[in-house]
Amino acid sequence: MDRLKAKKAKRVALQTKADALDRLVRAATHIRAARVSPVYAAPALLTHGERPADERPELQKPRYCYVCKAPFTKLHFFYDAMCPACGEFQTTPSASRRRI
Repeated sequence: MDRLKAKKAKRVALQTKADALDRLVRAATHIRAARVSPVYAAPALLTHGERPADERPELQKPRYCYVCKAPFTKLHFFYDAMCPACGEFQTTPSASRRRI
């Protein structure tokens, strides 16, 4: 019985550590910083040359995209609840998405 309790405690400790790491990674996104500031300032539109490099932080446990519901582990530089594909779609200027 003690062995089972020790095994469960170890699993819970690992899960708690992974959750804490994921919280830190998600807190580093730009939208989280905008949420804690007293006055919300809309982000500037970025062109492809100004976008951050592909050094996207990775989560320990997969999350599901708010928009398309697909699982993802790599975060978008701005959005913490969207997969990189949906985040890129949101950050591109709407004029470039329109069909003429």
